[in-house]
Amino acid sequence: MKADSELTAKFSNIYISLLYAIMIKDINKVSHFLSSEMVKKYEDIINSLKERQVSQLYDELNVGEIDILKREEKDGLERITVRILSRYMNYLVDSEGNYLEGNNSYREEHENILVFEKSVNAQELSHYRCKYCGNNLDINFTGECPNCNNVYNMEDHDYQLVSLEVK
Repeated sequence: MKADSELTAKFSNIYISLLYAIMIKDINKVSHFLSSEMVKKYEDIINSLKERQVSQLYDELNVGEIDILKREEKDGLERITVRILSRYMNYLVDSEGNYLEGNNSYREEHENILVFEKSVNAQELSHYRCKYCGNNLDINFTGECPNCNNVYNMEDHDYQLVSLEVK
């Protein structure tokens, strides 16, 4: 099992990457760390932004604290619940970059409860290769093969985000 500091760094990175994916309207950059239900949820959010021709911004984003709240094992899955305190300005702009709504003047603190799961039989890998072309992958960067553009599925190897609640 990974040390708590390594896990919290990984979970923080996934959280920030998810918000960044919303801002750039491209879930593929983080989808390998999301359950299929979460991919669908955030694809819908991104598609709504595209249809409305607006962008969601999380300006001056930082993670202040991250704590592991609970670890449990059930039905062949290891589940970790974490709390992330983040601060950012949360607002919408139009296609010209004009402010529409939200808070663009100061950072607000947000308590986020994230749940990650992985199979208890997960085979953690020291390095990842694309199963389609064999190219080495930097899985923490995008999980997308720079050679053939296929996305690596982490489901059998590492944690996936299965729930995110902003309080």
